Amino acid sequence: MIGSANFGLVCLAVAVGLYAVILMINAWSSLGGRLKSAIAFFISGVSLNVVALVWSVLFVQTDNVDGLVVVIQNAIILSGMVCFLLASRGFVRMMLHA
Repeated sequence: MIGSANFGLVCLAVAVGLYAVILMINAWSSLGGRLKSAIAFFISGVSLNVVALVWSVLFVQTDNVDGLVVVIQNAIILSGMVCFLLASRGFVRMMLHA
């Protein structure tokens, strides 16, 4: 279990992440084309990082897969980073073709 100060930081980070997702979803609904696609990946990235934070508080940190120890939180964060990469690619393509 994590300490109370760290728990407070995780709760703050989750609240900020959820607020960011809500703001982005509201903006996303009024957009179209490539920008909407890029924002969708950005929303997914933030959401996955929020899930990773919650996972770190509520569940076991590691899992044993065929003798390989996997830190599940890191796998979730990696998925979020891939979403950020795809969002960035979408933003760059949009700027280059504008």
